[in-house]
Amino acid sequence: MALAAREDLEALVESDESFARALAMREDFQAARLNRAGVLMRLGRLPEAIAAYRDWLTRAPQDDADRRAVERQIATAESLERAVREALPDGTSEPGGDGR
Repeated sequence: MALAAREDLEALVESDESFARALAMREDFQAARLNRAGVLMRLGRLPEAIAAYRDWLTRAPQDDADRRAVERQIATAESLERAVREALPDGTSEPGGDGR
């Protein structure tokens, strides 16, 4: 079971790297930006996911069909981020961190 989880994690990291490369080559590649945000979310990299979703929103047309779903993802990520912060000891910014 642990092997499958590690393979899933490796696949997510590879996906993140692929989407980042695609965006480096073509900054206007909105599908890659949105997919990368979802991967970052699944990796638990919430601040990066929020930033990627917000970046997508600033570039997407106002009538884009995915806009509401992206707004919900941002709200979910922000809620998770608050819950993690509240669960951590005072002065830390991430699990295992010492606040530095």
